[in-house]
Amino acid sequence: MFRLGLSIRRLVREVGLPALIGGWAGTITVYVVVEAVSGGWGKTVAVAVGGAVGAILGIGLALKGRLGKTEKIQATADDVSSSYSSLSDLIGYEMEAPVEFTGEDLLKLWALTKSLVEKLSSRPLETAVVIVSEEGVPEAVYPDDAPIFIDDEEDSYDVTAVLEEDWVIAVFPVEAAVTALNAIDDGVVRIKSEEELYVLYMLAKRLAYALGQRPDIAAYSAYKALLKLANEGVIELGEDMARLLPLEPEDVRRRVREQVGLEDTLRA
Repeated sequence: MFRLGLSIRRLVREVGLPALIGGWAGTITVYVVVEAVSGGWGKTVAVAVGGAVGAILGIGLALKGRLGKTEKIQATADDVSSSYSSLSDLIGYEMEAPVEFTGEDLLKLWALTKSLVEKLSSRPLETAVVIVSEEGVPEAVYPDDAPIFIDDEEDSYDVTAVLEEDWVIAVFPVEAAVTALNAIDDGVVRIKSEEELYVLYMLAKRLAYALGQRPDIAAYSAYKALLKLANEGVIELGEDMARLLPLEPEDVRRRVREQVGLEDTLRA
């Protein structure tokens, strides 16, 4: 029911309304033009054709605008994440069949998210995870009583997070959830690929954003949180994966690593 309602609202909003406006504008325009030169059936046919053409143009503009909006959303997601590849580019495939997530799967994602939140904030916050389809429709939620925060105006590309009252909610697209789960084994997050590293870093960074940190500070905080969990044995990173962190443009990556290295030196 939720999925159907969402689809109908989108159809009306993004196609139906522009078609109605276009048809109305086309009808009025043609009516004014033919008023002085025609009458009877000629006027009726011309007005009908004008309305149809206007509706078609309205639909065309709506679809063009939707495509432009999708490209803008993707660009924004890429800008926020870093100059690194998007998850879809890294994976190189799309899920062809629905994926069923068990209660254990959701618990694993929740435990990882909660561990990161505890490293990123000293505030007592509730943690939740939501898995969404490509259209942004919730597929699974943990825990059951968590508030669901989904913006149905945008499609989902990468991991996102939001602070809703006292809840920190991590939103995983299906592909990101599957990638993260592939890395979790016996309670340990064993990062074996760049895809898994990307999801882990994006989760940490988006949580930092949700907690109110600026973009430059979020990269630093995410990197620090991942290092802490690695030191505690919650995350296992080989040298080839660790040297890629943080997944940022080279100048940002260098500054963050230098700052963390300086802090370690001062503590020693």
